Amino acid sequence: MGRKLDLAARMKNPWFWIGLVSVALTALGVDPRSLVSWPALASCALDVLRNPVQLATAALAVLAVFADPTTPGLCDGAACGGKQAGKAGQ
Repeated sequence: MGRKLDLAARMKNPWFWIGLVSVALTALGVDPRSLVSWPALASCALDVLRNPVQLATAALAVLAVFADPTTPGLCDGAACGGKQAGKAGQ
């Protein structure tokens, strides 16, 4: 059983990007008002890379944005064998 995400469809959807950015900023605990310059952004990124808990939390939050909640596992529609969550016995 292959695990395939329809990344092209996600990349074209503006709501995917809104969700991805907002979840990442929230998971990282970033205050957007503090990112007023490129050096401040670089400093924030380095702080996250130095903190394994914050980095892992951010990675899991981003993974949650990619996951399709209507299918089991990390795949989309037909790539999951055409079965959607809640319809396995039908």
